[in-house]
Amino acid sequence: MLSSKKIAIGLLALLAISSANAYFLHKVNEQTKEEIHELREAEYLPADKAFVVTLKEVVAGHAKVNFEIAPGHYLYRERFRIVSPGNIWKMNLPDGWKKKDPNFGPQQVFFNEVVADIEFEGQMPEVVEIKYQGCSEQGLCYPPETVSISLTQQMTEITNIDKMAL
Repeated sequence: MLSSKKIAIGLLALLAISSANAYFLHKVNEQTKEEIHELREAEYLPADKAFVVTLKEVVAGHAKVNFEIAPGHYLYRERFRIVSPGNIWKMNLPDGWKKKDPNFGPQQVFFNEVVADIEFEGQMPEVVEIKYQGCSEQGLCYPPETVSISLTQQMTEITNIDKMAL
């Protein structure tokens, strides 16, 4: 028969092995979580790369703002807002594609590119701020973004070109 001393030593050895295995598995699991997180971070574009915003043109009473949407991404039509104070603003957007979104239900969305036509009354503002939101088809929804666009810089450039033509 085994002595109680041998049983105690055996149990301690098993406990030590179990603890070491648990510690090892925990470390492997933590490392795997970090690797998965790093891979996911690498898969997702930053918002300013997923949605590139540029001023397309400025004419009397209108500004056209282009949103270039990276492949595998989309913008929500109903999440566009003008947040600039002051003048009376109206933003015209085309109809979007219908999508059953897992986060927000049925939505109209834009893929590839969309141009927002912004109308304003009175004196043209120097800056317009637009808030928008989009997602990646891989499941990441970006927080709402706000972009500030200078309208006077383009008008100055247009004015300078007109003066050169004279």
